Amino acid sequence: MTVQTRQLNDHKVDASMGRIPGTVPGRVAGANRSVRASSPESITSQGSSYTFPTEAQTLRVKAGGASADSAAGVGARTITLVYLDENFIQQTETLTTNGNSASAPTTGLAMRIISTQVTSVGTRYGANVGTVNIEQSVAGTLVDRIVAGEGLSRSALYTVPAGYTMLITRVWAHVTTANTARVLLEATKEVDDITPPYGCGSHLVWDGIDIQGPYSETFESYIVVPEKTDLLMQGQRVEGSQDATVAAGWDFLLVKN
Repeated sequence: MTVQTRQLNDHKVDASMGRIPGTVPGRVAGANRSVRASSPESITSQGSSYTFPTEAQTLRVKAGGASADSAAGVGARTITLVYLDENFIQQTETLTTNGNSASAPTTGLAMRIISTQVTSVGTRYGANVGTVNIEQSVAGTLVDRIVAGEGLSRSALYTVPAGYTMLITRVWAHVTTANTARVLLEATKEVDDITPPYGCGSHLVWDGIDIQGPYSETFESYIVVPEKTDLLMQGQRVEGSQDATVAAGWDFLLVKN
């Protein structure tokens, strides 16, 4: 029997494959098809300005979706949510779609949404037929969206779970070539502090000025982000006569504290 021995470790490969104990690799990716010049807009599927929730509530699929996105439909049958609970611990739940009506709510309370994805469909190679909106069950506040046919949300936002530190290894963006845009990444620390005086306000983590076409920046010294920090990527058109389409995000490692 031939024994193959790896002569050289590749840290990036090992991290990406989850071979480093206590380290979880990840990527955040968002898109906004109508970034304007008037003010910064969130790089999220729902666009406009994203506001993080201030209290934990159950989540559900909002009423008003496509009838084909149902438990027996040809579109999305189940939606899996990854979220942070009231203690900022990551949880995962799967909801069954209910066509034009709202779904049943999650069993747990969610303080932050991490990702939303279609996990079963009624046709091979299918996806959600209509737009899937995720809302807080009581307040009705929209927290995430899957655009029709895309199968997963595209929102460049994230909250670092309790007990972890995020190391941002790369930031990337793509702006339609007919436009130039400023793309920036903002952070708000200690978001579990919900009554004034607050421990820390929002601050700029990364600023990409005058981006046109594809752009990528890999960091030799990683950007360190502590637990319970909100991260949100925004864009603002600088040049061009029409709204800009901006896709942007970042790669990271979560390291257990």
